[in-house]
Amino acid sequence: MEGTEWFLLAHGGHRGMSAIPSALLLYPAQTVWLLACGSGNHLQEMARQLLSKGAQTVVYTCGRVSAPEIENLLRYRLEQAGQRPEKVIAALPDGILTRSARLEVLGAVELDDSPVRGCNRATWRLAHGSKAGLQLEGDFETWERLRNAWSLGQLWPEAVRRLDLAAHLLWLAERHDHPWMETYLRQNPHCTAVTILREQAKAMRRLGQFKAAAHYLHQAFEIAEGDEQKYPVYTAGLLIALDMNLPESACQWLTASEPCRPTDPATVLEEEFKEGDWRTRVQIRRGDWDGAHRWMERKLRDALDQGGSGNRETSVLLGLGAWHHAVSGVPSAEELDRWAQTLEMSRIPTFTFRGNDTRLYRLRSLAFHRWARGLPAEQWLLRALEAGCHHSDPGPAAQGLLACALHCTIERRFVDLAFQGLEEGHYYLEAAVLAALLNDRRCLSFWNGFCRIRNEVVRIFPEWSKEAVEREKTEKLALTSPINQRCQRIVRAGMIPL
Repeated sequence: MEGTEWFLLAHGGHRGMSAIPSALLLYPAQTVWLLACGSGNHLQEMARQLLSKGAQTVVYTCGRVSAPEIENLLRYRLEQAGQRPEKVIAALPDGILTRSARLEVLGAVELDDSPVRGCNRATWRLAHGSKAGLQLEGDFETWERLRNAWSLGQLWPEAVRRLDLAAHLLWLAERHDHPWMETYLRQNPHCTAVTILREQAKAMRRLGQFKAAAHYLHQAFEIAEGDEQKYPVYTAGLLIALDMNLPESACQWLTASEPCRPTDPATVLEEEFKEGDWRTRVQIRRGDWDGAHRWMERKLRDALDQGGSGNRETSVLLGLGAWHHAVSGVPSAEELDRWAQTLEMSRIPTFTFRGNDTRLYRLRSLAFHRWARGLPAEQWLLRALEAGCHHSDPGPAAQGLLACALHCTIERRFVDLAFQGLEEGHYYLEAAVLAALLNDRRCLSFWNGFCRIRNEVVRIFPEWSKEAVEREKTEKLALTSPINQRCQRIVRAGMIPL
């Protein structure tokens, strides 16, 4: 009977329906229409019986209905045979039924056939007692579907509220579409939900708006209740501390987050995997190559054990290793070359980037590798880095271009494009470091810009102020040290790009 549809027509209302043989109703079709002329609301009980016998959807008449109206309705339904019954009813033309007649539907109803019906269905389930939320993939197709639905108004307002879809959208936009983050934040500047405040902070950090990021995060702390809400706020905050070159403050926040960490096995595994990144960055900022190397090697093993490519972790090892090899010869040239071989991208014919594209970081690491090993920067690499400088997040590609300029002659326009990208993306510390190594007079101007931003953040989180004062002294000494000692001091001060 699956996919079939019955029309039960009767004269005289429910009394006419009583003449239908009861055996016929024991195994009803998937959809049943009870169309009886007359008056009253007596077909509902029969509709319920049909549902109990296996019908999926029952449509029945209510009020005063005439035989010509039933004929009109039946003809219209047959004309719209490809539509679900509730869609037919919703779009019923004027004149089919009079004002005194109406149709009711019981059973399964397809309330939404939009591309985001999964979100809206999850909302319905939550509203009716289900505890299961919505599991969203992080791929571009999911992002594109939700973004379009958001702009077209296909998402129910209740879905946006119950499912935290604004937070999901910001999370996806951070991966795939940075300009959308700016649009959303401009249109929705005020919010009181912890999850959205946290995602707004992450979005602002991605856009280089660190003062705004700290502001949103501080608001989230003010209203966060319980470990489940506090933990992701702590972890978002420690990343801002690392951006501000404050490793001890970041470590304190990481320690404070540990008692709040989720306890379900799947989340524990995921958070332990992320911790490898955080611990590595803390050690980089401390200037501790051995500690950073150990944490990232461990994360690489975990990534491979979980079936991942390990490219992201290898990229970090190569970029970090290149800086340390340049000043100490460790890791070895052979190890650097092995990591670089894993990441080579020269066979990719064109480079178009979107969102938080990990290929940009791979390209940056390959450029650092060429510099540390004294190898020429190939044309494909320069072209790819140039394309990356026109991306919404120009930082990684701009750093890569300047790394190429450290050891070989490249066109002046590449250098200007790179510094412009770093400035527009608010990568002031990275710009200061690379300008210092290029002996560019803009070095201290960039660094002063970084200090200004850090001071704005520290005013929001005053517990970071003591470390900020100490780091400022260390940074200036490194940037203004003799040119032959400058790279080594920058590495020891933990100022290399993350």
